[in-house]
Amino acid sequence: MKRLCLLAVFVLGTFLSQASPVDSLQKALKFAPNDSVRLLLLDELTHQASQFNPHLSLEYAHQTIHLAEKLNHRKIKRQGLHALGLNHYRLGNYDKTLDYFRQVLRMFEEDGDQKGIARLHNNIGILYDELNQHEKALSYYYKALEVKRTIGDSTDVASTLCNIGFAYQNMGLPDKAHAHLMQALQIDLDADNKEGLIYTYQNLGKLYASLNKNDSALYYYQSSLALLDEHGSEYEQSEVLLSIGNIHLKRNLPRQARQAYEQALSHAIAIRARKVVKDCYHGLAMAYQKEENWRQSLHYFQEFENLKDSIFNEENIQKISEIESSYLVQRREKEIELLRKDARIQELNLSRNQMISYYLYSGLFLLFLMILFLYQQYKSKNSSNTLLKQHNKEIASRNTEITDSIRYAKTIQEALLPQEANLLHVFPKSFLYCEARDILNGDFFWIHEQNDLVVWAVVDCTGHGVPGALMTILANNLLNQIVKERGIMEPAHILAELNRSLQHNLQKDLKEDLPHSMDLGICLYGRNSGQLLFAGSRRSLYTLEGGELKIYQTPNPMIGSPSEYEMGFRQLTLHPAPGSCLYLFTDGITDQFGGPNNKKFLHNRLQEVLRTMCGKGAYQQKEEIARALADWRQQEEQTDDMLLMGICLPEA
Repeated sequence: MKRLCLLAVFVLGTFLSQASPVDSLQKALKFAPNDSVRLLLLDELTHQASQFNPHLSLEYAHQTIHLAEKLNHRKIKRQGLHALGLNHYRLGNYDKTLDYFRQVLRMFEEDGDQKGIARLHNNIGILYDELNQHEKALSYYYKALEVKRTIGDSTDVASTLCNIGFAYQNMGLPDKAHAHLMQALQIDLDADNKEGLIYTYQNLGKLYASLNKNDSALYYYQSSLALLDEHGSEYEQSEVLLSIGNIHLKRNLPRQARQAYEQALSHAIAIRARKVVKDCYHGLAMAYQKEENWRQSLHYFQEFENLKDSIFNEENIQKISEIESSYLVQRREKEIELLRKDARIQELNLSRNQMISYYLYSGLFLLFLMILFLYQQYKSKNSSNTLLKQHNKEIASRNTEITDSIRYAKTIQEALLPQEANLLHVFPKSFLYCEARDILNGDFFWIHEQNDLVVWAVVDCTGHGVPGALMTILANNLLNQIVKERGIMEPAHILAELNRSLQHNLQKDLKEDLPHSMDLGICLYGRNSGQLLFAGSRRSLYTLEGGELKIYQTPNPMIGSPSEYEMGFRQLTLHPAPGSCLYLFTDGITDQFGGPNNKKFLHNRLQEVLRTMCGKGAYQQKEEIARALADWRQQEEQTDDMLLMGICLPEA
């Protein structure tokens, strides 16, 4: 948001929404006593008209430049060229915008105007950003940033940092975007620049929303809204409230979402911001749907559809008008350029009415043909959309039912399996990093405390989603029976009993073997003795003792594999030093694809990360492991369920 505001403020300064000042200036222009006064009036007319009629502003800009050249007035000529660039930007003629901006930049460089050079570099960067040429945009932003820092313009530095953040976000580099936006935020806070803070907060809200970090996004949107109450417009308030409603909806808080949408709708209706009104109707429909208030949901869906169709028709009519106007303006520009060379501008003014009439009749005929064509298209599209909406509603209804069922199953799974709070109760200095690939998880941990002995396990069940979740419930029940009910505590014995019980439960009364199995690592720790027993089925134990990372493995078969039903299981006896950190993890960590060459994370990279954990608290370790995996994964999809448990033993 802040970058487009910068362009408008640099060029215009004052926002005008009505044509009444133009009428007064046009009357004054007719009675201008000399060319100097006429030049000032033309310059002001150019800027005033640009807000509501870019085509009219283009005509006045050409006249301003011609008269400025005649009077040798360099500054106003530069302003006229910049106004041409701005108006072509609003009309979507980006090639002409770039040409005029480069002319203005050369004039600033010839004059040695550093502030002007910085702002033109910034604006050219904005243009390349619009054209999705983000690397070019960044080169201009950094040129602008260097100059602005040299001249010490802190508020302009903050705005350019915001633009750089936008470019990195568009390039899919959220970490770099966040770093630059936070720099901009600090500058605006130090300068108490409330107008800058409004847009910086909104930009951070958008970034966190795109990363699905809804709590952070909500905080920054609310911070922006608090400042908008005093310093912003109703349109900006409506947009921020709409974004807050969307965040609440993503957090499955329909009542709070509805309140935000209703406030946004009130502002948008007051200022006739129809696109915001349309989005508010859609948000209210979705909020009422989540509350199962079908009547209200249907009402707002109908309001949304009606307004969307109305906006679609108006935009088509506006496009036809712009095509007609652009055609007339292009011809007008060519005529003016030729007449400037022949010094016949007065003659052109006399023939203007005839030319306008000629092109007006031609344009009206073209308008009629295009309206007829668009009407036929609209009828065809409306019929197809009706059928498509019906199918989409049926599909959405089925998807919602399936997703709701899976989410309810997740709630049941979380209620049956141990949670991180159980781990922290036994080992306060510990952490659990757990990320499911789908809604349901195929990885889990298990822990049991008996007198001075503690048994814990990290289990990776075959599959993910619903099949994996069913296996986690079965494995959890079997571990409870083996350890809690039968009193078996040694890891190797637990693995053998778990293998036998799993084979019995899965293949009972079946002719064919089931392919379901699991990998896990189990530890038994004696608080008084300090002894640790470990047995792993295709899982390793990592220990970090005094900065040294040690790796332990046992050659045990996979649990549940029919061919390995009768094989024995082994365990290791260890004596870790007090304060050592123990790590068990599933293969979803090491099998995650990512990095510059889209390869697996592998054990060696995980070991490098864990070696840096010496002396760090459990929470900090969890954050750094999560950050390392996120940096490696980047935009790649998650390969498998991930779980890593870290336990720091008590100090002596």
